[in-house]
Amino acid sequence: MSEFPCDEFRPETARLDVTRGRLVHHDKPAILVVDGSAAWRIKIAQCLENIGWRVFLAPDGGRGIELFRAADDAVAAAILDYHLPDLDGYRVLFELRRIRAGLPVVICANHDANELSKRYPDESIVYCLPKPFTCDQLATAIRAAGCRRRGHVRRPA
Repeated sequence: MSEFPCDEFRPETARLDVTRGRLVHHDKPAILVVDGSAAWRIKIAQCLENIGWRVFLAPDGGRGIELFRAADDAVAAAILDYHLPDLDGYRVLFELRRIRAGLPVVICANHDANELSKRYPDESIVYCLPKPFTCDQLATAIRAAGCRRRGHVRRPA
């Protein structure tokens, strides 16, 4: 049985909570998902929501970076597609790490994991996950990147 049952998706819980242009903070940490494919964003959100994560979705790198800035400490990790409509995953990774060094990140792409790892040799806490992947593989990638629901990395006050 899958650790991430993906048979039910509740889109209302995957949407970004916004009040007057600011995120509503919850006790439950979130994962930022940046993927140009609506189908992949939904699949990843299904997997994450079903195991208790909040999910913030962005269709491109620019919006992902803006969302991450607005989310502040609510985001525990990021899942980035390598091929985005506006920026590549490496550029988004660089910008997110400029905002918060050490952010756990999973990079996804239609490439071999070894090829992806070669593209990110100087980046720590990056796990490369080739597409297509299962929910179980996503769970493994999140753990391997160093992300935990409790005690996730927070910026110093």
